[in-house]
Amino acid sequence: MLSMMHFLDADEKKLVMGMMEPLAFQEDEVIIREGGLNATLFKIEHGVVRVIRRVEGKELILDDLHEGDAFGELTFLEGGPSSAECKALSPTRVLAMHRKEFDRICETHPQIGARVWLAMALN
Repeated sequence: MLSMMHFLDADEKKLVMGMMEPLAFQEDEVIIREGGLNATLFKIEHGVVRVIRRVEGKELILDDLHEGDAFGELTFLEGGPSSAECKALSPTRVLAMHRKEFDRICETHPQIGARVWLAMALN
């Protein structure tokens, strides 16, 4: 998600960042549930988020994400249920962009929407 900011000028960055909501999660708190619906893109400001998938009743660790990493992109872009669980491993602060807010940006500033979609596609 942060890489999408490289495609934007200073005013566009300010607008996008202003639409993001800061959220805090405690250690072991689930941010996205596997199989749950998620229409939010997250960028980690501080903390560690573990991405987990359950296969035949066992937890499979897919990745540990850190400051600057983004998650939730697939369901943000495509909709549908989440293919993995994302859980805070430590107290974690994120910036969240809800799909409704992103759609509003795309409607009012189509050039921003086009650049963000391009950045996400290239990621």
